[in-house]
Parts: sequence; structure tokens; C-alpha cells
Amino acid sequence: MAEGKVSFKINGFQYTDIKGGGKNDNIYISVAGTAQMIRQWMKAKYPEIPTSYYWVKSKSFANGDSIDVYLNEAPIDLKKKIEQELDAHFEYGSQHTSTQYSGKELKRTTDDGKNIQYGTKYLFVNNEPPYDAEKKEVNWNLSKKEEKTSIPRTKSGAEKKSYPMGEMLNDCSGWSIFKKTLPDGRIVYNAKIKAETPKNRGDWATIKGEIYTDTTFKWGRFGAFERWGNIPNESETIEKLCQILGKYYESGEQPAPSEEPKVDPSLPEVGDRFFVKTEGGQTIYEIMKMEMGTVFVQPDGSEWDVPYSFADAKNNFAEGRWVKIQDEEAEETPAPEAPKKSKEDIEKAIKGLQFLADKGNEKAKKAIIGLKILLNK
Repeated sequence: MAEGKVSFKINGFQYTDIKGGGKNDNIYISVAGTAQMIRQWMKAKYPEIPTSYYWVKSKSFANGDSIDVYLNEAPIDLKKKIEQELDAHFEYGSQHTSTQYSGKELKRTTDDGKNIQYGTKYLFVNNEPPYDAEKKEVNWNLSKKEEKTSIPRTKSGAEKKSYPMGEMLNDCSGWSIFKKTLPDGRIVYNAKIKAETPKNRGDWATIKGEIYTDTTFKWGRFGAFERWGNIPNESETIEKLCQILGKYYESGEQPAPSEEPKVDPSLPEVGDRFFVKTEGGQTIYEIMKMEMGTVFVQPDGSEWDVPYSFADAKNNFAEGRWVKIQDEEAEETPAPEAPKKSKEDIEKAIKGLQFLADKGNEKAKKAIIGLKILLNK
């Protein structure tokens, strides 16, 4: 089903130009569309809260999707109230243990009687700005709607509450790396950027991908890289983590650059369309999603994705094997005749699909069967 924009009303509330699709009396809203619904709901439910005080971000992964709502240090009672309301309206269910997830019923019809599917598997409300957003001084005294000009917040004697991070293992390139044993015996490692360390937004996607690929530390929702469980080769892993951070952060002392760093054009991004130079440009591919250092690529006309590591995808773009295109270029440029697929090409395609088939993807399994038939002709 092609995704476009739809408008509808639920329980008297009008949602407008939401990413989704529909056919007859059925509407499907993607997780990105659900994030749009949350923004519109917040704006209508809390008109006194400026939209610059909160952010809504969505992402998809292998077993579902999630939405993070970020508040800029809201009063704790307001934060809890918003969290409860968003959970009730937009979250599918609740995670009880690491393996138990119970679903709940969401509103499934619009006010004019159409079936609608929307929501997210996991919804998190964080009481701090996202890592890649600039923190601003805000005034949460919302008894009166704020003027358009910002009101500076006066500092009080009370300091922000801090929580012990555990034993510091290393201090490198403007980051601090900790190891903490929780009361239940679990171990968690955290790498947290210092407040004075300039952020590197230009290389941020590369940094996250490289750190996960080489150390399995992943960026967590509490603003730090984290890894759970004891690390057998702890010193080597922490040293590797520091080496990666040292490539992108010189120290925590230098002032932030006056200009935003330029984004590396070879970095893969969701929505990029490209052709493979060695295939003569016959097939157009699109990056569907990126997660855990993996880039999922889908050929036009296909329903299955092929996974690549973030590093491989970046190198393919950087070295010219994959060539980014615009949609209009794809329409105007006549495609050359496709070269005949060799036995080696088919075997590579089967190998790429096997990753999804092993995870139970039925479409990938069927595609492998068809390719094997072609291989034996």
C-alpha cells in the first residue's frame, strides 16, 4: 500500500495530513504518522506549552517500533500526566519482563466509521532534550500562555539531582566511561559525554554505527552509550571505544565551532535512492531503515530487504559503487539494458536473503526458493 497523507477525526479530535495510506474503509498509519498524531495531540491538548519545549521522534526495528517524546525538564507531575495520557492513547501495550509484553486495545475506528490502525509498540517519555538538540533555558510557569519572546529562567540554589554512575573506567576525548553493578546483580557500562564537550552532529550517525559495530555499545534513551552484562575482554573493549571517540572528539576543552560541521555526503540515510554502478543502473534501490549499525536496502518492486553493515554501506557510497540519485533523475534517465545475472550473483542474493529467512521472514523464504529454482535452470 503506497503511503501518502490522510486526515481523519477520532473522538472529536481532528488529525490532519498524517503519513499513512488507506483503501475503502481501512486506514493504516505508520509509526512516523503516529508521531505526527502525537505532535498534533500535544499542541491541542496543551496549547499553553510551546512546541519548542518538546520533541517527538520515531524509529522502526526488527520486532516492532518505538516513539520517544522528549520534554525539556518539565515539572515531574506534568511529565507523569503527559506520559500516562500518551500511553493510553498511542501505545499498543506494556513490557512486564524482558520476554513478556501484553497488548491493549486502542481506538480502532474514526468518527465516520472507518477502521484505522495506528500506535507504537513502545512509547517513552524522557524528561530531557534529545542528544542532537540544543538545550534551551525554558520557563515552565505556564499559568499564563507565554509571549513569543523567550523568558529567561533564573537560577535557584537547588541543583539538578544526579545519580551515581558507578566506577569510572576511563576518561577520554571529552567522554567518561563507567561500570556500575545494580542491586539485583546486573552490570551496566555507560559512556557519557561531558557537558563542556562540543557535540559532533556532522558525524553523529557514523559515530553511533561504528561504536555499535566494533564494541556493541548502543546509544540509549538516557543520553549515553550503554552495554549490559559483564564484558569478558573489558580493557580491550573500553580501549577500542576510546579509540573511536578519539577519532571524532579532540577533547572537552575547545570551544564549539562557529559553523555547523558539514555532513559527509557518503553517509547512508533512510530514504536515499541509488543504483549499483556495476549493475549498469538498471535496478533502483532504497534505504528503508537503519538500526543497530545495520542498513536495510530494498530494490524497487520487491517486498524484502537486504541487510548491510553501516560501514559497508558508507564505503559503497564513498567509493562510488553505490550512486545516490534523485527521483526525477530516475524518471528522466533511460535505464541501460540489464546484464545477465550470473550464478555468482544469484548465490549472493540468496546469501543476503538468508539473514531474514533465519529470523522467520516468510517472504524471504519464498524468494530464496524462487532464486534456487532459477539457479538450477
